Amino acid sequence: MENQIGNVISQYRQNQKMTQEDFASRLGVTPQAVSKWERGTGLPDVSLLGDICRLLQISADTLLGVQTSPIMENNNTVFEKEIRSGIIADPLVLEFGLELVPCVVEGMKTDLIYRKRKELADMTGMLMPLLHIRDNVTLNAREYRMLS
Repeated sequence: MENQIGNVISQYRQNQKMTQEDFASRLGVTPQAVSKWERGTGLPDVSLLGDICRLLQISADTLLGVQTSPIMENNNTVFEKEIRSGIIADPLVLEFGLELVPCVVEGMKTDLIYRKRKELADMTGMLMPLLHIRDNVTLNAREYRMLS
């Protein structure tokens, strides 16, 4: 892991056309510390990660080598970052009976669910989990159920 982080720091620092000395100076560390990170013989202190990412213009995921996959809601990747930062639970499953399916399908053409999730997050500080919506022919007309 040390070498991986060091390789990322070295690559992105050079992409920013910064010397080790410039980078160290901007972080308030010694050039020797930056050299150790890049050689994989040491790691930066966790308190520096935010500043390192800001200076290198990368995410912490990139710095730490975390692989991510896109998350989409309503076939829209614009909200991916906001959704990913708030995921704290397994998806919520909503099942709808026959007469409700057309209403749900029509509602999915808008960003209503996204707006309601955001409203809930603004009001409570918690983000509602992602929704998986499906029809269920075993439910009676106008009946629904939530599974978590």
